[in-house]
Amino acid sequence: MKLRSFTECNVLQYLSAVINFREHKTMTPQDNPEEKHIQEVFTALRLRPEYKEVFCYVPSSDDFRKNNSLIRAMRKRFTEISNITFPVLDESHKNLNIGVQEIEKNKFLLPPNVRYICDDVSNLLPHVSGDQFDIVVMDPPWLNKYVKRRCLAHGDHHGYDMMPVSDILALPVSKILSPKALVVIWCTNNASIMEEFVQGLHKWGVHLVATWYWLKVTRGGEPVTPFVASHGKRPYERLLIASNCEKDKDRIPDGVVICSVPSGIHSHKPPLDELLKRFSSPEPRCLELFCRSLLPEWTCYGLEVVRLNHSFLFEDETL
Repeated sequence: MKLRSFTECNVLQYLSAVINFREHKTMTPQDNPEEKHIQEVFTALRLRPEYKEVFCYVPSSDDFRKNNSLIRAMRKRFTEISNITFPVLDESHKNLNIGVQEIEKNKFLLPPNVRYICDDVSNLLPHVSGDQFDIVVMDPPWLNKYVKRRCLAHGDHHGYDMMPVSDILALPVSKILSPKALVVIWCTNNASIMEEFVQGLHKWGVHLVATWYWLKVTRGGEPVTPFVASHGKRPYERLLIASNCEKDKDRIPDGVVICSVPSGIHSHKPPLDELLKRFSSPEPRCLELFCRSLLPEWTCYGLEVVRLNHSFLFEDETL
């Protein structure tokens, strides 16, 4: 089985784009160092043969006219058929073959050797008490003015429950970390929220060791939006890497840029397992919080933990 193209994050082995680029040019006060850094890495990537081979698609005038209409239609259909309330679950699929879980007459595909917990994060400890994880990844529902406006204009079903920084930092993350653990957080681009969060990381017994960036590009290899756009949207997202081990500050590269085509589904992030395992133990125990899809060999936790494993999003590559 494989994901349909409209949901694929198209990681493409990240083009081996784990580049530790450090900006040495003189900046003016008006410059954004992060954006200059990402643009420099992007320019360097475009010169590499493997980048040109992967992102060789040339869009036609028909592509611009349709504006991803097929993907948008399939996403709308998926939203309609998957609009269900998930029950509390704490189950495992201990098998090398793909499994199937049926919920309210909807089928969800399970990857090999996965534990999946469908519950609110406030109930984390009862499920994983006594467990210690080497890698914890999370994509918290940060406070977002755009989502708040949509809720006010169209109703709560157009948004999601958001969490202030204090509630996120109140999660008992420190109690489930191994002695040499990584905590990896998809972070908002809101500078004040990010600063408040970083200053509070000590509550989890970890410290920031690196900031990575996910650069979202089209199939033709161009950023999905301009770096400086009038609407404020950026073609990249931050990824904070924190650790409870002092040596990780020197061991884990800073300024890494991950380059991939984004998913057709809102807020669907690319999987990080292969990248992160380079900086962990040989067989790390891994947990993802706030997740909506499953990874093999991981413990996955979220209120919609299997949502993006809906059978509608998969096709049999042998057909």
